[in-house]
Amino acid sequence: MRIHRLQSPFLKTYEFSGTTFAEVEQAKSLGITLSDKLDGKAQVDDITNKASNMLNFLKCNLKYCPKQC
Repeated sequence: MRIHRLQSPFLKTYEFSGTTFAEVEQAKSLGITLSDKLDGKAQVDDITNKASNMLNFLKCNLKYCPKQC
């Protein structure tokens, strides 16, 4: 992932102990998703997907519970 302001950035490959790092469009670190465009779309998408999965899980598992639950 490269973050820059240049119109035509210089391209360089990064290596560590003979292993070349792959370039990615987004990366997750400490629970925050960063994208190379520096917009919040990837972060918001992750949060909404997690919330949707949790809601579906609760709907399936609480379907037959009494309303007092």
